[in-house]
Amino acid sequence: MSEHPHPLPGWLQYSMECYIGRPPIWQFPEFAETPHLQFERLSFDNREVVLEMFENDVNPFVAKDFKSAAKLYEYVASQRICGPYSPKHGCADWIVRTRQKEPVGLLHVYDRSRETWALNHRRCCIGYVIAEPFRGAGLAHEAVRALQDYVFKQLDMLMVRKRQPNPARIRRAWAGGSMVPCCR
Repeated sequence: MSEHPHPLPGWLQYSMECYIGRPPIWQFPEFAETPHLQFERLSFDNREVVLEMFENDVNPFVAKDFKSAAKLYEYVASQRICGPYSPKHGCADWIVRTRQKEPVGLLHVYDRSRETWALNHRRCCIGYVIAEPFRGAGLAHEAVRALQDYVFKQLDMLMVRKRQPNPARIRRAWAGGSMVPCCR
């Protein structure tokens, strides 16, 4: 992919300079395919797939970061530059594809933290967004199951805490339509 015209913001340039030569805190190995889906780590080379899926999506739960080339570039940069190095906000995303390579959505692992209580509560959060043509087809369920297996087996997470969704809270949180970068 050619050079992108969007410069990195100062905070990302500074972060990149700080991490040069340091080993990453977090490793995010590839994870297994499912009967219907494949997963590809989000990178600068494949970010346009995310833009194609969500650029014109009117769903308020799709972050504005996925609808603008400049914001998507910054989002991917924060994932790749800060995600592996942040002790409290480790993060990575994967593009979800059908076995026929058609893009379905995006999976997120974020807030991966080294903080523990008596070395027992390793934790992270997961999220997903599915492209409109695939909503309601059961692929989100399959993708999230694969991500849960990945988190517990590959990332060695121990604790699951389910919280009842509060639609009003979710609407307020997404009203701004922007996700917080993983390492600010």
